[in-house]
Amino acid sequence: MLGRYAVHPMEFAIGDTEQFYEKMAADGWILEKRGAVFSRFRRGEPQRLRYRIELAESRMLDPEPIARLSEEQIAVYEDCGWQFVTRHGLIYVFSAPADGDAPEFYTAPEQQAAVFKPILRQIALSFLVTAAFFALYTAIFLSSRSYAAGGFWWDLYYTFLTAPGLTLLCLGWLAWVLFYTIYSAAQYLLLYRRLRRGIPMDHAPGHRFLLYKTVRALLWTLMLAGALQGAVQGLTREKGELPTAAEGPYLLLDALGIEGERGSTMSGLPYNVFELQQTPLLTFWDTSESVLVAPKEDIWLVQQVYELADERLAPGLVTALCYRSIFNDGPSDFAHLSDDRFDQVLAGRDTLIVARGSQVWCFTHLFEYNPPTVQDLLDGVAALPAE
Repeated sequence: MLGRYAVHPMEFAIGDTEQFYEKMAADGWILEKRGAVFSRFRRGEPQRLRYRIELAESRMLDPEPIARLSEEQIAVYEDCGWQFVTRHGLIYVFSAPADGDAPEFYTAPEQQAAVFKPILRQIALSFLVTAAFFALYTAIFLSSRSYAAGGFWWDLYYTFLTAPGLTLLCLGWLAWVLFYTIYSAAQYLLLYRRLRRGIPMDHAPGHRFLLYKTVRALLWTLMLAGALQGAVQGLTREKGELPTAAEGPYLLLDALGIEGERGSTMSGLPYNVFELQQTPLLTFWDTSESVLVAPKEDIWLVQQVYELADERLAPGLVTALCYRSIFNDGPSDFAHLSDDRFDQVLAGRDTLIVARGSQVWCFTHLFEYNPPTVQDLLDGVAALPAE
């Protein structure tokens, strides 16, 4: 059987949805099933049908918190000439021949407003519960020392630099959910107020919803761009064994005078690995190297190197790295070291951050009494060619 899918109007656009299904039926596409975004149609003879939407209240504390009309109510509609077609979420769809005598569901707008009132209450309650959940989650999320001091925004800044596509996708989706929730609630409220004033529902409104469509186009374009950039970044990522000769502005242990056979005494930990990723804002290398200097002694060098498209981004990246340090809680845990060869040198617990021009190095898992020392690393970075 031939069929097709089509994007239906928004859930709150009741009159537009009815008109959409009627036009599809007139073109020979008969509604079979409604989903969250798409409706499915089967091919048939063109028909002149009337469609009507009925909303069902959903109670959050019910064992099955899904909006449902009672079988008795559906039977009443069918006895009046309306055939139940499909449902999704709050929406139940009924149809009847356009030249038939099936009456409207409500004889007065005020009657329909009475049906909307508990649904509006449910929408408001759902919104408040969602807002309370996010508020609680945010409070817990920001309770750490670093995030309470502003680390969350610096973490977001870091994520935007290293994964701009994913950041745009997530922020766009959050903005879309928030906008859609508020906009749809406002549309339901406006419809409810019109019905209370005795203004009947317009079943062929031809609404344009320009604000909604404009914001939707912008946000979905943003999310699509983010998804494409993230896909390109993922496909171009390089990952594998650490080369014996540096292929980027990162350090190797032998350049610091530490020689030995590559290996580790700690089984299960990744060592001698290399990863390279590129975004429109930076290129970054993540390396981990370990060499055996004695049968039961190894020396590690773990580093991330960032080469920024604009050196003005470097100070923010340094601050973000201070907050993201697993051994420190933020910039206050770092000491500023003086070295004329660099723009910034920050030393924290087991961590060293160095900035020079558009390049930033972050060394971690440093141990006070084991090489390489902070001075070794500073001398090694200074010997690297500037970008």
